[in-house]
Amino acid sequence: MGRPSACRRGAPSASEPARVSTTSHLELRGDAEVSADADYDFADKIGGKYDADLRWMDQPGDQRYVVTIRPRRVNATCTLKSCKSDGLAVVRFSRMPIHLRAEAGDYAPSVLCPGDPLRAQYIADTFFDPGFRQVNAERGMLGFTGTFEGRPISVQSTGMGCPSAGIVFEELCMLGAERLIRVGTCGGLQPGMSMGDTVIAIAASADDQTPLRYAQMEGFAPSATFVLAERAAALSREAGGGDVRVGSVVTSGIFYDPDTDAFHRWRRLGHLGVEMEAAMLYTMAAVRRIEALAIMTVSDLLGVDEPPIRISDDDLKRGVDQMMRIACRVAVS
Repeated sequence: MGRPSACRRGAPSASEPARVSTTSHLELRGDAEVSADADYDFADKIGGKYDADLRWMDQPGDQRYVVTIRPRRVNATCTLKSCKSDGLAVVRFSRMPIHLRAEAGDYAPSVLCPGDPLRAQYIADTFFDPGFRQVNAERGMLGFTGTFEGRPISVQSTGMGCPSAGIVFEELCMLGAERLIRVGTCGGLQPGMSMGDTVIAIAASADDQTPLRYAQMEGFAPSATFVLAERAAALSREAGGGDVRVGSVVTSGIFYDPDTDAFHRWRRLGHLGVEMEAAMLYTMAAVRRIEALAIMTVSDLLGVDEPPIRISDDDLKRGVDQMMRIACRVAVS
């Protein structure tokens, strides 16, 4: 994240913010550090950039300081251009959330990420302890924060596909998320799979090019955080109640795929299922150095020589509930 900095003559005061000339609005909230600029390295660097001699205004005995602010949130409609005659302020900051209208601290470090906003509401209603609160509704992408068995947890819907999910994953990282768990559905590819099976994805092949574009590496192999996958598998064995399969999945960018050979190619390589977000999640986690896992319920069977078979609503609910109990425990583990 960019580091806004202010450099002023004399020691800074908590009650005396740096004065800057601007024609609009800047709101910055964050944690500040103060360090002496005794050798004028910072002042000379900034002065050179803006063609300004910053030493002329100092009196004998004055000491320059650098105030570095690590922002938790920045709202701005301006660019800071100049300063009053008694100092200089230079502000640099990175992008902040546009689609998740929340403050830092509104989300727990661990966030469940379904695609469907109504599933986010269902998860909070069904699995969170009483007293959870809504933290986002922008564009209908519902998000909630509460506790599960007394431990902090959030849920945030992502929409469908890598581009939409990638925006939400990125903005959750901006807001302090440290562990993201995708919870949703997938189409089962392998023989012997059944409706409602739980799939734990240890890796996600990126048939959709969005994760590879983000990784800036054509041969990147998006993979889960192993300790989370291991924990999910162990909890699944303890819980029983349905088949749990661990392996790789394919992340596709096309739901109604005109390529009739795609399922065969993916099946031949041992992929358990096909879905639309896991590769983006794992790529984002690698870039942002956070933990990630995708857990899915099989909602369709994609047979070799048969048309796809869709799960019933009742079977889907049972499968999702089984998967969610595992996901919530992994999230807060």
